[in-house]
Amino acid sequence: MLTLPEEVETLPDEVEVLTLPVEVETPPVDVEVETLPVDVETPPVDVETPPVEVDTPPVEVDTPPVEVETPDEVLEVVLRPPVVVEVTTMLPLLPPPPLLPPKKPPKKPPPKPPPKPPPITVTPPPLPPPSKPPRGKGA
Repeated sequence: MLTLPEEVETLPDEVEVLTLPVEVETPPVDVEVETLPVDVETPPVDVETPPVEVDTPPVEVDTPPVEVETPDEVLEVVLRPPVVVEVTTMLPLLPPPPLLPPKKPPKKPPPKPPPKPPPITVTPPPLPPPSKPPRGKGA
């Protein structure tokens, strides 16, 4: 017969559980909301305003007469002969001449030719030195 040893290892009562963080991605959600137009009826409002009567008493103003002394020189009246202005106007007696056809605009002058380039002077290359007769058997 087999017997187990009496010492049995038991786990502690408090156990730490490690949970890994979970990343959750939520995609954006497009939501379309339709709002229906609302018709609001407002009945017309009649407002009666009674006429207002205002009594304004007449105002009496006493203005005393003003006496002005004017010297006799100012009261002198000088009579001058009337000025006659002669105005003469010259009005055409005949109707205006018939309108002529519109004139053609003047022709533009021909364009100027481009300026001529300056004359090119060519300097000839220097002449080679006179050649010596070849050495060798001569005649």
